[in-house]
This record gives sequence, C-alpha cells and structure tokens, in this order.
Amino acid sequence: LTIGIDPECCQIVLPGQTIAAAHCKLWFDSSSVLWCVVDLSNSVTHGNDERTPDSTTIQTLPSGAVLAIGKEQELNRFRLI
Repeated sequence: LTIGIDPECCQIVLPGQTIAAAHCKLWFDSSSVLWCVVDLSNSVTHGNDERTPDSTTIQTLPSGAVLAIGKEQELNRFRLI
C-alpha cells in the first residue's frame, strides 16, 4: 500500500501539509510475519517511535506496532494488526 495525499498513486489518502504526495509504502511480509515500511518522502514517518531512515531502508514492525505519519496537528497513527 502507498500512503500519502495524492489519490492518483496512493491506496490510503491522508489530508495535510506535512504529508507527501507518496509518503511511504507499507506491506506485510508473510514469510517473516512482519510489517515493512519504506519512507518515500524523506519526511516524518515513524514506526514504534523510531524514524524510518530513508527510502533505501526497510523498517520492519511487528503486529501491534504503531505507524505514525505526519507531524504535530496532522499526525496520523495506525496500529498494525
């Protein structure tokens, strides 16, 4: 899934000025039973309070982790199940 503000390229569309057109990609890896996230925006994407470093780094998160996108008043949080 791609998450961001652009409905043309994102499956999950969020409002906000601190969220990029295509902010991050999220998928479930069934072989490792982990969620994977890549920050496409070099902006503010956090998983379990750790910032996703860059678009070349895949951050893995267990079920129950919280993915945060945006910042301050525009912060969107998703619990991954």
